Amino acid sequence: MHASGVGDIVVRGKLWQLQVASKIKNFGWRVLHGAIPCKGILANRHIENSSSCPACHEGCEDIKHLLFTCNRVKGIWQRLGVWNKMERVLASDRPGSVLLADFINNSRPVMNLNQVGLAELILTGGWYIWWERRKFVHGEAIQQPMQSALSIASLTTNYKTAMKKSIKQREGWKRPPEGKLLINIDGSFKEESSSGGTGVVIRDSKGTFIAGSCNYMEHVVDAPTSEVMALKERLLLAQRIGCNGLHHTVRLHGSRGNYETWDLVCCRCTNL
Repeated sequence: MHASGVGDIVVRGKLWQLQVASKIKNFGWRVLHGAIPCKGILANRHIENSSSCPACHEGCEDIKHLLFTCNRVKGIWQRLGVWNKMERVLASDRPGSVLLADFINNSRPVMNLNQVGLAELILTGGWYIWWERRKFVHGEAIQQPMQSALSIASLTTNYKTAMKKSIKQREGWKRPPEGKLLINIDGSFKEESSSGGTGVVIRDSKGTFIAGSCNYMEHVVDAPTSEVMALKERLLLAQRIGCNGLHHTVRLHGSRGNYETWDLVCCRCTNL
């Protein structure tokens, strides 16, 4: 039995949504369709004379044996700490493609591995085991089970970490209450030339520009000094247009490269 029995739309949909590399998803699709050229499958098609597992020489190398029950492979899953979770599923007399579909359908987080999904770990592990098996049959050296387990764990957790997207929502300009003005200021500092600048913009609750100023400073000691000068410019501009009763809300943003910039926003004043 292969994909015609187990690779239904639900399983395939879940497969393509897993947080693993595309080549590993393709490998999983091939497993679900029974399209992995292991010894047992090749012998059934009269391509190979022997169906014996080239790694342990104990039993026919079908997909189940290749990915789950070979003695070497079992040692890898044990060192990954998931063998107890897999053993109940593997106890049933079902083909490897059906077993993989079961793991994909019933995946859950693996607590000891940064909560990666069990399906992601098994699929990545299966791909890595198949890759090492191919090296072995071509006479290349392969790792001990412990090193293989560490490699699989690293591949799975690192990919999950890389795929995490910290989506930073841009807050944009927030209008002040009606009857008040909003002052946005910015101070910048360029380390190479010890220069900087300030900028101040005042708008009303409709976003209409009221006043603004900018200033280039040829000599600035550091970024905090530039920040203080921006605060001073804000006060002077507010005074010039007749504002008082300032209310402060300040956010600071850190450095990028050789530039250090602080954005101080939402400084409200009453327009008298």
